[in-house]
Amino acid sequence: DVRRFRHEWEREASLKLRDGRRSAAETYARHGRVTGGHRETILDQLYKAWRADMKAGRRSLMVAADAQTVTDLNTRARNDRIAAGEVAADGVTLADGTNAGVGDLVVTRLNQRDIVADTASVASAAWVKNGDQWLVTRVGDEGSVVVRRPIGGATATLPAQYVAEHVELGYATTAHRAQGRTVDTAHAYVSPTTMREPLYVMATRGRETNMLYVDSTYEPDPATAHHDPDSVEAVEPLEVLHTVLARSGADVSAHEQRDKGATTASNPARLFAEGEAILEARRRDQQSGRPLQWAAQLSLSRPHLEP
Repeated sequence: DVRRFRHEWEREASLKLRDGRRSAAETYARHGRVTGGHRETILDQLYKAWRADMKAGRRSLMVAADAQTVTDLNTRARNDRIAAGEVAADGVTLADGTNAGVGDLVVTRLNQRDIVADTASVASAAWVKNGDQWLVTRVGDEGSVVVRRPIGGATATLPAQYVAEHVELGYATTAHRAQGRTVDTAHAYVSPTTMREPLYVMATRGRETNMLYVDSTYEPDPATAHHDPDSVEAVEPLEVLHTVLARSGADVSAHEQRDKGATTASNPARLFAEGEAILEARRRDQQSGRPLQWAAQLSLSRPHLEP
């Protein structure tokens, strides 16, 4: 919903971003929403900006397209909050492999109607849903946690198995899981491998501000990636954004389906099996006096069966 944005220009620019128009990148850059550089440098900038927003009392979110970057950001956020005395170091292991203790922000990832959040008003009670945010208020010895909604104050007890399988830290999230979320500010990590659709999600979660941190020294080879910032030639952040805007996940899916269909249609084993089935049907029809029913099928398959 474009009405969430505080700035009028962002409403129009977000629609252009959704449609893959190159001019959208220029608009975001013109308003100071784009910064670029080496991966480690911009992730550090992203994290510090998010941390500053949180300390200022804003609801803020870090977003990336890949799960590993999200885990790294979540882990850093938790470690810093432990060092600052904001959360307890002891806790339970979550579904994403991270830990959570009292004071941590977490997200539930599975609808669970039999876990109901208690409130002062029965009418406002609601069951636990995918995407809900919570603050951990108590950790049980058996692995369960008591959580409270940041807004409204409703509380719920999440069983140990649910925690281990369907709860994650909530400081950072993937673009896919950020859909439907609205915060005050959002800070998004963008690389040349990001698709247009995730970029749109990442760039539209914040009401007040949406910042794009663009990896403009991306090196796809794991053996050489991101070790020496001076050894990789940087490109302009706008060039990276243009590449991202030109790449749609819908287009990739269409090509994959086409290629899969072509491979299936020309697969010798499949064609042989189809031919055998048709010939078997021919024998049955001849015995029953219905020779014409298989003729059309055989004629369609013959170009593939003949050498």
